[in-house]
Amino acid sequence: MTLWGDFMKTYILLNSVSSALKSKEILGKYNIKSSVERTPKNNVARSCGYSLLVFNDIEKAIKILEKNRIAVLGIVNR
Repeated sequence: MTLWGDFMKTYILLNSVSSALKSKEILGKYNIKSSVERTPKNNVARSCGYSLLVFNDIEKAIKILEKNRIAVLGIVNR
């Protein structure tokens, strides 16, 4: 597994790169750091090919995205 510092990387799988970019912007307003990344190879079929890598508070991030009507297809830890 690939580790980021002492933490695993957590990706939120989304249905489009537009959703990933919008999600990054929304989460930034809540001080949740994230970046748009290529989806890990084993999970590409479940998403558009790009995911949101979230660096802190994944549960809060998902709740915020769902509140903002962003479809979360799943999460992947690497």
